[in-house]
Amino acid sequence: MDCRIKIWGAEDGSCPVTLTGHTQSISDLCIIDRGRNIISVSKDGTARLWNCGDKSCLDIVLNAKSPLNTSAIVPIPDSMDISNPVDSREIGTQDKILLVGSEEGIIYSIILVNRKLLYTVNVGSAVNAILHFSKNVFVSATEEGSILVHNVRDGAVVKTIHESNSPVRSLARFQEKGVLVGRQDGTVTYISLQSQTLDRIQLTGPNCDPVYCIVSTADAIFTGCRDGKIRKYKVSDLIAGGA
Repeated sequence: MDCRIKIWGAEDGSCPVTLTGHTQSISDLCIIDRGRNIISVSKDGTARLWNCGDKSCLDIVLNAKSPLNTSAIVPIPDSMDISNPVDSREIGTQDKILLVGSEEGIIYSIILVNRKLLYTVNVGSAVNAILHFSKNVFVSATEEGSILVHNVRDGAVVKTIHESNSPVRSLARFQEKGVLVGRQDGTVTYISLQSQTLDRIQLTGPNCDPVYCIVSTADAIFTGCRDGKIRKYKVSDLIAGGA
């Protein structure tokens, strides 16, 4: 089991930085601002803040009792106190919240700069993906197939979408209205979060292989699947289909 984080140079393929400290597999990473600092979450139950420049772990931001599956960084809501980092090696942590989803179904919300636990939310099933959707909204997705829309300030669930029992493996924001959802059974769907009805479009391609990653740009959508293929979809086709 490799518990290391490796940072690769895009231009020459070199690996100038290797970060060590986790004792079990690393399940997710968050890049803070331009990437001098990153957050990692692991099956060992810890979320760690790293300084990539000197290859050091600045702090264990969270030490939970169960494996951690996913994470996301969101802006601190208006009117909340913002302090400055104590360590000068922290860049960009002063105005952010770290959201972490665990195997036991708990979402942790932590003020990153002072490591204060803001709140926890128990959604009743392993949290496999968390997505920062808008200023005051984040989305979580679970092992039992639900998509949950939350208020950033207190974590309250304001909307639940359950159209499949297949576990969700990935989420991506699509434009301003909805999310792309990748599941264990290979389905990739677009779901509008703003419509009162279930506006849904399904992408074709994966055949019962889990979709672990989705990336959306202005012109294209890319999916990464267990079958070893990266698929590209034209955004114009999706919009023409009704999204």
